[in-house]
Amino acid sequence: MRGEPVAARKSLEEACRIAPNNPEPHFQLGILFDNSKLNREAVEQFRISVALRPSDPRAYDYLGLNLEPLGEIREAAMIYKGGLLVNKGPLFDYFLDYNYGRLLLKGRRLQESKVHLDRAVSLAPMGLTMPLRWRKRMWEWL
Repeated sequence: MRGEPVAARKSLEEACRIAPNNPEPHFQLGILFDNSKLNREAVEQFRISVALRPSDPRAYDYLGLNLEPLGEIREAAMIYKGGLLVNKGPLFDYFLDYNYGRLLLKGRRLQESKVHLDRAVSLAPMGLTMPLRWRKRMWEWL
């Protein structure tokens, strides 16, 4: 339903109602809210997704990303750390180390940030260059 956010939202909300214990529609609804900058609504859906499928690092990543603009920085950091503990397997999230490193960088925790940004660069598939720019920028600050 690309390009039809109202219809997509309605369908995903219906899917969540029909199958409340299925984490995937909650995850997808959270992404829809994230794309619309509806952070509180996204947080609610990603919390449900994490509770239903605690082994999905993507849900932790998106949850942290949506907590940050709400000013919940400490909670976002804890969420990222939790996601890193389960970041393996078919749902592996290449951006989890990057986003945690970026958060640490904003908090001026430069050495810790460098560890995660370096790991993000080493884990990212070819073609993902965003972490490279952050890594270069961070090295200039050190």
